[in-house]
Amino acid sequence: MGFGRAVRLLSLVAPEYARADLPLAVEVGRLKRAVRSHSRSSWLVNGDCKSEAVTAFVLLRRCGRQAVLHVGVREHPFALRAWTSSGGLCIPDADPRGHAFTPVLSIGRGGP
Repeated sequence: MGFGRAVRLLSLVAPEYARADLPLAVEVGRLKRAVRSHSRSSWLVNGDCKSEAVTAFVLLRRCGRQAVLHVGVREHPFALRAWTSSGGLCIPDADPRGHAFTPVLSIGRGGP
């Protein structure tokens, strides 16, 4: 399944979060380590940023936690990156190797 189709199906598999408390950085850090370690050896998460970000987003939202899926772009050299932010942490890292990515799409951001 492609990334675009996966993003369109997120509302079905990752419902709106219901908990009022924010996720703890410790919980998100534990999830980050689990996703990273499983992405190296799993057929479900193949180790690229898109699959890791979508997996983390779905798991956090299914646990009732707040999570925002971001897709960002960098101009020079051109690159795309996906990450999920929750509890002050990003899964996978939002700017690997110090390269900043400008978010162009954010899914799951609650508004007033």
